[in-house]
Amino acid sequence: MLRHPATALAATFLAALIGLAGCASADWSADDGRPVTADALRAAVTGNTLSGTFSIGYGMVGHLTVYYGADGVVKARVSVWAGPDEGTWDIEGDNKLCVKYRADRNGLRYCHTVTELNGDEMAYTSPESIRVSGKLLRGNPHGL
Repeated sequence: MLRHPATALAATFLAALIGLAGCASADWSADDGRPVTADALRAAVTGNTLSGTFSIGYGMVGHLTVYYGADGVVKARVSVWAGPDEGTWDIEGDNKLCVKYRADRNGLRYCHTVTELNGDEMAYTSPESIRVSGKLLRGNPHGL
């Protein structure tokens, strides 16, 4: 049993660091200018959620939440869609995160180019140059 408040605080801080260790890994970094590797990308997104924003140009900005299930299922909620959508995801070579939703783009598969994967920060560009950036959250905290 922890008896001193400082000891309890230190234990809580250590537990939080251990819990975040799976989300913030140096292996995810693309700071050196090389493409994000398929292994690093897979480790970062599998079983986790990207929560962020996108810009379409002309100042249009929206919000998105995307869960990448370990079973290859992707579930997304995007502010400009009528409702949530789901489909499948996979990785194609280095730095290509590919998705195929039921409704979005009439079910066509397309790949995003991942431009940043550093700690819990991720950014990618869609085939139409839509820029997406956000934080990777552990698990499926939004219940998608």
